[in-house]
Amino acid sequence: MRLTSCSSVSSEGPDWRKEEEEEEEEEEEEEEEEEEEEEEEEEEEEGGEEEEEEEEQEEEEEESSSV
Repeated sequence: MRLTSCSSVSSEGPDWRKEEEEEEEEEEEEEEEEEEEEEEEEEEEEGGEEEEEEEEQEEEEEESSSV
């Protein structure tokens, strides 16, 4: 957080707050994008395994519903 003197705060009004909020939002968005990329990479690595598990679950559901 930036420290500003009282005179500059009153002359700038709420603009400096908007700037800080925008900066914070940009940082949050960047962090979210990085997390999503990491999750996607993990999913790609585990992708084959997960697909097999899903197929097995679907087969089990079909068997239980047909009985």
